[in-house]
Amino acid sequence: MNFVINITNTYKAIKPILSFLKEILKDYNFSENELYRFLIAVNEALTDSIKYAYPDETGNIEVRISIENSFIEVSIHDYGQPFDITKYDYSPEKAKNGDFSGSGLKLIKSFADDFIFINLGKNGKEFRLIKNFPYIHISKEFEEKSEKSTYEGLYQIDFVKEEYAEDISKLIYRAYGLTYPKEDMYYPEKIKKEIKENKKFGVILKTKDGEVVGYFAILKSTDSNIGEVGEAVVHPNHRGKGLMNIMMKALIDMAIYRGLLGLFGEAVSVHTISQKVNAKFGFVSTALLIGIFPYVEWKGFKQKNKESL
Repeated sequence: MNFVINITNTYKAIKPILSFLKEILKDYNFSENELYRFLIAVNEALTDSIKYAYPDETGNIEVRISIENSFIEVSIHDYGQPFDITKYDYSPEKAKNGDFSGSGLKLIKSFADDFIFINLGKNGKEFRLIKNFPYIHISKEFEEKSEKSTYEGLYQIDFVKEEYAEDISKLIYRAYGLTYPKEDMYYPEKIKKEIKENKKFGVILKTKDGEVVGYFAILKSTDSNIGEVGEAVVHPNHRGKGLMNIMMKALIDMAIYRGLLGLFGEAVSVHTISQKVNAKFGFVSTALLIGIFPYVEWKGFKQKNKESL
């Protein structure tokens, strides 16, 4: 999302620009302190551009506000006189003697997360101020829930066996419809074959009535002694009860018992529940694979609402 504002070099333009920017920043959960620090930085950059770009003449200044996925950028572009930014390094020692040159640039650099000056020659010059959006690491956002909760005793845990293959396939359908990316999970006979050949192991959760409502498995690597926590599902009617945590703990215990040297997971970026569970149990993000993926609306998931585990 981009906004472009064209002004002449008049100080009267600063206040409406800052008011507009403030309204935009309100939507991104900045603290009051961070909000005003960035506004001060933008104010300083605008003031300097208006004051020094066009000495004794009227000129145009373009202010561009760009909103990206993780940051907001304010660009101030003028076509005025050249500027050598290297001449204006702030020095505390000089400031003691009354020389405050470079103090404005120092303030901008301190109050913005990133500051870039670009000399464009005949096309003028540009100041860019960047402010990263505040975020909470997924491990901090996770609300701790004890596995010994009011749901203890309502579910029975068991090892994955061939006899559960059809139940697992049906559970995948109930939770994801026909959108689950691993098509083999819709073939009970293929699930049974992998369990029989010891290509994966895991746990299932059943209600007192014997209904399978949770499944979590580790896929064994063929070329190393590590495993992937690669298949997980909870029935839509039983989400929000900490079942993924119960199963993950059991899986880790099983992996240790079997002598695996390590575990890894490949979480889909929009599936925040799996990311939260991985973070809770000490998994560390090491890589991100970016690609084009078709739109998927998973059955039972409300993407606009926070999902508890």
